[in-house]
Amino acid sequence: MLRALCSHNGSIRHISGLDELEAEMKDAKKQIWMDIDKPTPDEFEFLEKKLGLHSLVLEDMAHERQRPKVEPYDDHLYVVVKVFQNGNTGQTAQLNMVLGANYFLTSRYKPMPFLEEVWERAGKNNGLLSRGADFALYSLLDAFVDNLFPLINQIDLELDDVSEKVFKDSSPDVMSRLFSLKRRLFNTRKAIVPLRDVLTTLSRHDSTLISKKNAVYFRDVYDHMIRIIESLDNDREATSSAMEGYLTGVSNNLNIIMKKLTAITAIIMVPSLIAGIYGMNFANISDYALGGAQVAFAIMALSVMGLGIYFKGRGWL
Repeated sequence: MLRALCSHNGSIRHISGLDELEAEMKDAKKQIWMDIDKPTPDEFEFLEKKLGLHSLVLEDMAHERQRPKVEPYDDHLYVVVKVFQNGNTGQTAQLNMVLGANYFLTSRYKPMPFLEEVWERAGKNNGLLSRGADFALYSLLDAFVDNLFPLINQIDLELDDVSEKVFKDSSPDVMSRLFSLKRRLFNTRKAIVPLRDVLTTLSRHDSTLISKKNAVYFRDVYDHMIRIIESLDNDREATSSAMEGYLTGVSNNLNIIMKKLTAITAIIMVPSLIAGIYGMNFANISDYALGGAQVAFAIMALSVMGLGIYFKGRGWL
């Protein structure tokens, strides 16, 4: 389904239908934003024949297997970004964007709330499109990057919560949450980091399709993206440190348990040794043993008390 906005002489107009859109695009002074949700074969044919998009661009738009990138062609610029679905970093959707001399095209197969926000703003405020199709591209990228900050903040809060429990709780649930966080960070960086190169290319003003006055806005988005990537890198290091701390805590707990078991074993072994000596060497412990049963029991009691005090003093019990 195709929809379009046309900006001209201080007014904004909504366009529906390929014939009407073709007529409007003949005027190079008009700035047009076209948005296609689930492109149809007829719409692809229009993009190829009337808009003059390269066949490789159309092929990439039809398949959601592209990594974030920017590719320059003779009269248009093709940009791809990966968008997270419903805040889930494990599910991404591809957003295709094409920048021409007087038009901006977006194409996707899944709903994207941030795009709808920018579309509504462009439909009410002619200033967005009147500043050029490249400014519409900036506005959409800026909204996309701004929507990443709540996602990063959510990861930060969860990481802080897990980090507090690392040295207090050595249960498997803590390690499971840490592994889940590490996986989310990996998926997030995998989708976001390539966008840094995209914004670098757009902010360098290498393309004639991006005006010098609007190139500065792409540098601002690039700065925001660098902040997000740095935050992700810090979170990844913090997660690795938390996992190391968890493993250290588990190892310490194991050492404490081994000390207690060693102390208990030693305390039990001495009375067992005494009982074995008396029981295996004397038929009648009361008459023939060294001092009799009373002495044996006294030695056992003293050994238990002595070892208990010794291990308690060393912190093993």
